[in-house]
Amino acid sequence: MPSRENASQRANEAGAVCRLAPLDPALLLNEGNNLCEQERFEEAVAIYSAALSLSPAGAPLRVMLLSNRAMAHLEMRQAEIATDDFDAALVALAALPTGQSDAALIEEMHRIAQAGKARTQAIKEEFL
Repeated sequence: MPSRENASQRANEAGAVCRLAPLDPALLLNEGNNLCEQERFEEAVAIYSAALSLSPAGAPLRVMLLSNRAMAHLEMRQAEIATDDFDAALVALAALPTGQSDAALIEEMHRIAQAGKARTQAIKEEFL
């Protein structure tokens, strides 16, 4: 298992790469997801944060970025931070325009965010 110092250094490097090259937030979402699959959660959080800084307010992608970042925080047992991200994801979700074609996607995003909040609460109760 990588040391916390190495993970923190890689997270800083990931953030630096994102600052140096303007990237597509959707590509960064995929990169963050890949890092989560590798259990490199600190780096994933840095990538999701960089993507959020590039994603315009009101963009549907922000909901996924916030939800995924919250899940990465949960994996690191940072329940309070995860709760903040899940709450922000629900606010962003509620602000999305609801068109007929978007209804299924919005419903799925809402379900994911609510499930994440429930998991966060369970972790809080278990460890606090």
